[in-house]
Amino acid sequence: MEESASVVTLNVDSDLLNPKFEGYKLSLQKLSTYTQPLEETSAPDQVPLDETLFAFAHLRSHFLHNHLLLAPAPQDTGEGNDAVLFVDREGRLNRTELKAGETTPLSVDPVWTVPRFSSRPASGSLNVSLAQVSPDLLLVNDGFGGVYLLDCGRDFKVVHSVSGNKPSVFLGNPQLESKTGALHFLLLRVEESKNVSHYHPPPGTRHKGGDGETRSHSYLTILELHVWSKDAASGVYAEERVVVLAGPGSVEFAEIEVGSCLGLVLASQGDFVFLTDSRDNWFSERKSPPPKKRNVANGGSDKSSEAAAAGDASEPLYVWSQTLSALTLRFLSLPAAVNKEDITVNFSKDSIKASFGSTISLEGKLGGKIEPDNSTWTLVREGEGKCVLEISLSKASAEPPDGAAIWKEAVQGDKRGKAELDLALEEELNAEIVEQSE
Repeated sequence: MEESASVVTLNVDSDLLNPKFEGYKLSLQKLSTYTQPLEETSAPDQVPLDETLFAFAHLRSHFLHNHLLLAPAPQDTGEGNDAVLFVDREGRLNRTELKAGETTPLSVDPVWTVPRFSSRPASGSLNVSLAQVSPDLLLVNDGFGGVYLLDCGRDFKVVHSVSGNKPSVFLGNPQLESKTGALHFLLLRVEESKNVSHYHPPPGTRHKGGDGETRSHSYLTILELHVWSKDAASGVYAEERVVVLAGPGSVEFAEIEVGSCLGLVLASQGDFVFLTDSRDNWFSERKSPPPKKRNVANGGSDKSSEAAAAGDASEPLYVWSQTLSALTLRFLSLPAAVNKEDITVNFSKDSIKASFGSTISLEGKLGGKIEPDNSTWTLVREGEGKCVLEISLSKASAEPPDGAAIWKEAVQGDKRGKAELDLALEEELNAEIVEQSE
C-alpha cells in the first residue's frame, strides 16, 4: 500500500454461480486429538462482553474468538515440536508442545506475562489475541490498547511494543514485506458512528429503520493497518505508517497481500472507505465529495452524459440484484423533483425500455425472458430529497430455453449497471443445493 491508498471494487462474477454445485466432501480420515487437564487459573482467559458491547457488529467481531494459536517450532533452535499458545486467566502466555503420535501435550509452560494485565479496565476490554508472524516472531494484542512483538526463539522477549491504542483484536494474518522486512498487520474494533471523525458513507449505503426512515448505521467496524519498519543495521522496529478504514457491518475476510504487502483484500457486508493515513493527509483533510448525479431528466449532451451512454461512467446508472424468480433494477440518481408522470417503463417478454421525459435512459434486450404482466415499477422517495426508480421483473422460468435461473446481465451489452448479490438468492441457492444432495 505505497503512496496514496485507494479502494478497488471487486464485482461478483455471475459465471461462477452454479446452483447445481453439490458441496465439498468431508474427509473420513481420523484427526489427531490432544487432551490436557488445566488448573482453574491456567485455563484460557475469556473476557465476556459487557453491556456497552452488545451490538451485532460486536458479537460478530469479538464474541467468536479463538483463544488457541498453533505455532510452528522456532527455526533458530533447529529442534522442538509444534506448539499451541494461549493466555491464561493470570495473563501468562503458555506454550504447550505437541508431538505426533501422542494423545497428550508434552508440557504446559508459561513463557511470558502480558504487562499491566492485572490492572486492565473492567469495562471495554477485549480478549487477548495472538498472531504468528513467523516461527520466530509473535504478535500479542492485550485487548486494552497494547500491542507487543515477541521474539519467540530460545527465549520470549519483547522486540517492539506500542500502547495507548483503543481496544482491538487482530484480524487476518500479519505479513513481512519481502524487500524490507517491514511488518504489516491489521487491528479491528467497533465504534459508534457518531464518534468516528471524517467518515462519509458512500452513496447508497444508508439503510432503512423499522419506521421506514433512512438513516446511517449506528456502529462502524474500524480497521487499522499498521506498518512497523525494521532498521537493517540494528534490527530495531519503529512504527512507520497507520492507515484507518471504516465501514458498516462485519468483516467476513481480510488479508494483506503476501510478499509485496501492496494490497489489502477485504470481504465485508458494507462498503469500506479510507479515513486517515499517517503518510498522506489527504484522507483526513478531505471533505465528502458531492455525489455525481447522472442527468436522466433531460436530453443534455454534456461529456458526462456521453460517457454514461458509452458505458464508461465512474458511477453506475443503476444497480441490479436477482433471485431465482425475479430481478430488480434500481436507478439511484434521479432528480428530487421527478414525478411518476415523467417516467415511462415498457416491458416485453425479452426487452425493456425506460424513459425519463423525452430521454430514453435504458433500452435493450434483457438477460433472459420475463412475464410482462407480472412485472412492475415504482418510484420510491427515500428522504433527503432522494428518489429511486425501482423496476421489478418476474422471470418467465428458471429453466432454459424460456429462461435462466441466473442471469449473467440485466440488459444485454449494457455496462452501466452494477450487479449486487441478493441475500435471498444466496438462501435459495443453498436450499436448492440441500434439496439436490438429498
